[in-house]
Amino acid sequence: MATITRTRLVFISIGLFFLVVVFLSLGFGLFLVSPVDKGGADQVFIVKEGSSLKEVAGDLEKAGLITNKTLFV
Repeated sequence: MATITRTRLVFISIGLFFLVVVFLSLGFGLFLVSPVDKGGADQVFIVKEGSSLKEVAGDLEKAGLITNKTLFV
């Protein structure tokens, strides 16, 4: 029975860690791009002239079009 060398164990550990990070990143990315209401109808949202990004994000959150204004910004 062959023993796993320390170097090989380090490479395997790094590889597994990398795979976990990749899968978590993909899952988070899918979460960010998924719509709030998958079956919802199209909605019109009018941005007031001169509104800042934070104001628009807050208005979108109040309207239920986004779930988190901080992630939107």
